[in-house]
Amino acid sequence: MWWEAANTAFLAFFLSLIALAPALRNITSAWGAGDMLSSYVNANQWNGFGFSKTKEFGYPLGMNLNLFPSIDMTQNSFAQLVNMIFANPYLGINLLLVLSFPLVGGLTYISIRLTGLRGPLAIALAISFTMIPFHFSRGIGHIYLGGFSTVPLQPSSWCN
Repeated sequence: MWWEAANTAFLAFFLSLIALAPALRNITSAWGAGDMLSSYVNANQWNGFGFSKTKEFGYPLGMNLNLFPSIDMTQNSFAQLVNMIFANPYLGINLLLVLSFPLVGGLTYISIRLTGLRGPLAIALAISFTMIPFHFSRGIGHIYLGGFSTVPLQPSSWCN
């Protein structure tokens, strides 16, 4: 079962690269505006348990994001870890989007297997769910809405 989930994740990753390939040349630059800019700021200011206070980003008297709570701790922590290694907040958020496709594909396959479906049908359904337009459109515009990697786990908890 694990190798089928891994194959599904790899296939989802490969298929997502067809759409994301032009953007991958600029993976260290901002991919979106609007709400995506706040995601890049969150990745830059997250320190593991809260946000650092800063006078950057056009706030001369200081900006305290702790006053505007973010519940996306997993995504902020991943982006902050990548930011600490490469000193680039854009890379962490953009990499999070790219890696969300294989993660959603693999988890969806496991969830579908728990319902009793097997083989090519389960792989096809998992890939179809991964490639819905919502994942692309919301992922580039609003990473926290587009990163729905825990969604496939919800129906599987209802089956037990």
